[in-house]
Amino acid sequence: MAKFVFASVPAFGHFNPILPIVAELVRRGHQVTVINSAEFEQTVTALGADFLAFPIEFTSRQLADILVNGNLGHAMVVAREAALAIVPWLNEQLGRLAPDAVAYDPQALYAHIACKMLALPCASIFPYPVIEATRHMLDWRTSLAAMRQNGPFLWRMLATRFQIQRRFGTHTFPTTRPRFQSRGDITIMLTIPQLQRPDAWRDDTMIYVGPSIDQSVRQVDFPFDALDGRPLVLISLGTLATGDLAFFRSCLRALAPLPAQFVMSIGRTHKPEALGEIPDNFIVRSYIPQLQILERAAGFVTHAGSTGFHEALWYGVPMVGIPQQIEQLMNARLAAEHGACIPIESHFLGRPVDEADLRTAVETVLGNPSYAQAARRLQALLRRSGGFRQAADELEKLAVAAASPPAAPAA
Repeated sequence: MAKFVFASVPAFGHFNPILPIVAELVRRGHQVTVINSAEFEQTVTALGADFLAFPIEFTSRQLADILVNGNLGHAMVVAREAALAIVPWLNEQLGRLAPDAVAYDPQALYAHIACKMLALPCASIFPYPVIEATRHMLDWRTSLAAMRQNGPFLWRMLATRFQIQRRFGTHTFPTTRPRFQSRGDITIMLTIPQLQRPDAWRDDTMIYVGPSIDQSVRQVDFPFDALDGRPLVLISLGTLATGDLAFFRSCLRALAPLPAQFVMSIGRTHKPEALGEIPDNFIVRSYIPQLQILERAAGFVTHAGSTGFHEALWYGVPMVGIPQQIEQLMNARLAAEHGACIPIESHFLGRPVDEADLRTAVETVLGNPSYAQAARRLQALLRRSGGFRQAADELEKLAVAAASPPAAPAA
């Protein structure tokens, strides 16, 4: 039996993909401890793993309030400030737990720092493709939008970096590229090479295992008997960058006339009653069982965050992409290149989504079979990947290698 610690960030799109890996390691008889915000404890302990809550308030609601319009710069500052408080506590916990390996989200900077300070074997688990943002500013509008979002936080990003380096050592701050994402001794990529841009920062430490998807580890109540057999479309901008009420009201007005049924997840920042009258062909919830809905869906209106993006393709569902930030923009454009998505980039560029454009895009995705065919081609590639089982294999190898004594020098 090996001992593993998983350190994540309080974001469902980052947290959900580790759950199948955690469950698989528990099934194999390993001891697993997950570190995150207290809101995730019940989900983790139901899998048979142990749980430790952050010693400070660092929650999904905080990040949702920051990221409602996709502002990564502000979120990065908050994560670095959290690391300054969490690292000393985490060093104590890791000393007590003595794990054989630590697995962490690339945005869990506190875990990267602690592993560097304690010289622990570690794996970074990327729930999204590697993106070096400065290499993907494809046009002046994209560059301007990114500057508008992140420019006001540039000084604080630099200041928190210097604070971390002064307090914990220069060597603890991530220096590998992509620059703002923490890499481990190995990097487990929850995607496939076909969905990774060829000019991204890649090296031999990156292991492509494909999406980590297992319906059994995520259960949410939902009135499935209310689904009436019409083409089903899921609408969700994620649990962090949820979008504003104006966007969801636009969805109601634009899509209600269509001969389809819509399940719309508006996130925990908003209340369904704030939308006013709900059309008969809409089911609106703060949170929905996304995998089970996508399994039944004919289309997905999405921010194209990597978790939902891969989940849609896992079920062969074409998308209408409403990206909020650079990673999502890259995902939506990449899926469009494969023929499985229609991107609408208004939100990313700071403008409301045009209702006529939204209606036309949804009608096209539902009415033109080429989009579903393209999504199913990508589905076939994803289904051939190793997924969470291969990720568990790689973590076991890392733990075994760390426990093995170094080979004796040749005579």
